[in-house]
Amino acid sequence: MKEAPSLELVLKRNSVERLKREKSPLGMLHELPALIAAGYERVDEEDIVRLKWWGLYHDKPKIGTFMLRVKIPGGITSPTQLRAIGAISSVHGRGSGELSTRQNVQLHFITLESLPDVFDRLHAAGLTSAGACGDTVRNITGCPLGGLAHDELFDPTPVLDEAAAFFYGNPDYSDLPRKLKIAITACPDACSAPEINCIALIGAIRDGREGFGVLVGGGLSSVPRIAQDLGIWVDKADAVTVLAAILDEWREDLRYRMSRVKARLKFMVDDIGADGMLERVETKLGCTLERYELPPVGAHPSAHIGVHPQKDGRRYIGLPVPLGHRSGGGQPAHPRTGSADARPFSALPRRSAERACVVRRCGCAPWRRGGRASRPATGD
Repeated sequence: MKEAPSLELVLKRNSVERLKREKSPLGMLHELPALIAAGYERVDEEDIVRLKWWGLYHDKPKIGTFMLRVKIPGGITSPTQLRAIGAISSVHGRGSGELSTRQNVQLHFITLESLPDVFDRLHAAGLTSAGACGDTVRNITGCPLGGLAHDELFDPTPVLDEAAAFFYGNPDYSDLPRKLKIAITACPDACSAPEINCIALIGAIRDGREGFGVLVGGGLSSVPRIAQDLGIWVDKADAVTVLAAILDEWREDLRYRMSRVKARLKFMVDDIGADGMLERVETKLGCTLERYELPPVGAHPSAHIGVHPQKDGRRYIGLPVPLGHRSGGGQPAHPRTGSADARPFSALPRRSAERACVVRRCGCAPWRRGGRASRPATGD
């Protein structure tokens, strides 16, 4: 490998690295009053770039408004949170939203002046957009049926929630060479497309213990890569520690800050291989990790469309959402999930071409057609 460049050379060659060091993008919320006073037209373009760290992009075409991306870890949100998102869209947008392919919700036509109230509403509902864009850990995806699917290995949701709590808005992991995408799943259908994530934790039982195999280096864009098996098994309790070690090795190597084009984790895996990455991670951790080879996925990826059984005897209903578009009218005020304080609602997109909403924990009678009971659907 080439010798690592100096930080001085990185800052000279890479304007995004420079602007991140001149002013932290995570501090931009404190600057909103000054930006609003100056007016949209006078906001410096570098500050527009920094606002990405809070999930904000120019609407396209540039018409003076923003797209806001809200992170939903694992795609699981409550009716109260769904109402909050819908209310923001109705009050400050145009009454509609999008389910993205990483289980985010995106709202359009948000004005600069409305941002303080938008973020107040988000945070009051326990939601965040921190790191939804920019050089950060993006929304962590998983199966929205964690803890409920009748055929999952175990419930990975606590690990996903732990990872989200650790990485989202963490300054140490909000200055990465580029964006970093993680999937955490124990779903036998591989519904979160782990093979195209930068890092994926795949549920695996070993000697009766619950844990994960690890994939690294996946990604799409103009240089697609299928993630490689790191060849280890990680206990659930150690999963976030191992994730952080992988990120640390990548973010501390200045070779991957020189060029935005070759900055993604997949290029580091290209350069040193899965074995080289494992060696670095074990050196960072100061221990040898358990060796393990993930078995091939034994099922076709599922979007969980249709009516299916849960492990608790109830059912979930997977509904397709064409192009991921939802209107604000059904989204905020009256989600069709029962009482206002009860049943979680999960947004599950799988790959770029398929998005779905999954309504979980439906205590409904057997599905009926023409007055006759039938079995719940078992396929897409």
